[in-house]
Amino acid sequence: MIDLRRFPLFAEFTPAEVEAVTARLRRVDLCAGESLFADGDLGDAAYIVAEGIVELVRSRGGRYESVAVLGPGAMLGELSLVDAGPRTATCVAIEDSSLLELGEVAFAELFRSPAGLKFVQAVNRSLLAAQSRADGRLTGGSFLVDED
Repeated sequence: MIDLRRFPLFAEFTPAEVEAVTARLRRVDLCAGESLFADGDLGDAAYIVAEGIVELVRSRGGRYESVAVLGPGAMLGELSLVDAGPRTATCVAIEDSSLLELGEVAFAELFRSPAGLKFVQAVNRSLLAAQSRADGRLTGGSFLVDED
């Protein structure tokens, strides 16, 4: 399994905390063009991009809008761990990619572990980065997020 500490979201984790997180992750490999989830799907997991690049897109009024292009170290789908609501975008691999999945049951287990607080802080940082990207779109900015 990949050492999460190479990504800024996990840089302050101890080796034991990284192990607590990685023990609960499942690797998901996508081929270029393959979808991970679709807008409107029930959200039941968050993902960390381990390798490759994925894009989040929305369909609004028959037009496709790029929400974000995410590279290694970026977290996506983390809002589903908080609200269990439907996905708000479709995730498609731009190139062959590997992601690390943390399902809602694994998240609940992690939350009760000593590493739980640090992981929740990482989720919060990721949500804030997503909000910043959204704010940038409102002002005409464009982003490629590579957390490595």
